Amino acid sequence: MFKKKRNKEDLYISVLKFGKANIGRPFKYIELQKYLNKKGYKYEEFALRQFFAALFVSRDSPSGNDTGRPINDNYDFFLEHSGYFNLMEHEELNSARKSSLVAKCFAIIAIIISIISTYTSIYFSNRQLNTPSTISPNQFEQIKNTNIKAELNEIIVNQKLILEKIKNETK
Repeated sequence: MFKKKRNKEDLYISVLKFGKANIGRPFKYIELQKYLNKKGYKYEEFALRQFFAALFVSRDSPSGNDTGRPINDNYDFFLEHSGYFNLMEHEELNSARKSSLVAKCFAIIAIIISIISTYTSIYFSNRQLNTPSTISPNQFEQIKNTNIKAELNEIIVNQKLILEKIKNETK
């Protein structure tokens, strides 16, 4: 029914975009034909007239057009509200699809980074576990000379002093 060149948008959408571009300015049917021909569309005249009658209203019949009635090429036309809202819905849908695609790409990248970091972590943990640990004689002497009980008592005394200070400040 509609023949279009590759990478061309749908004829219906092009017709709506033409109407949107001419909002507030009356135009004639022939202007739409010239616009579509310039964009390289090949279409059946009957189908285009059906779209046109459904999407545009004549200045002389503001209540809408009859899709079965011939279009007067001398009349001035405007885009119908419903056509404008159809185009808005189409543009929002395309925008949502693009946003969804971008979000999907970011999610895939995040998953790949997560997998790589997990395997890297496993590799280094495994490597660390398989590496023998050694304590130098100097380190061993430090551990041996440490009086753990005295150090713990010192920490407890310091904690009690801090607690006493806090109690005095809240009174």
